[in-house]
Amino acid sequence: MKKSTQYGKGLAGFFFGLILATGIIAGILFFLNQGNQNVFKKKKLITPPPIKPNVKPKKKLQKLKQKKKLLRKNWPRKKPS
Repeated sequence: MKKSTQYGKGLAGFFFGLILATGIIAGILFFLNQGNQNVFKKKKLITPPPIKPNVKPKKKLQKLKQKKKLLRKNWPRKKPS
């Protein structure tokens, strides 16, 4: 008669099953976690500020022109003696 031996039973089988089950559970949790990363984050749309033309208002332009005229009239300045 053949002697019956234990194959896959005992401590080695227990550790193999434990590692296999842990790997399967970890894989499932990793897969489920990948889909839920952006669920609670609000997406923020960044809009650039509008580009304003480099045009000065007319009043400021007139004041600058007047200042230039005054400077031209008074240039070169005479030193007080």
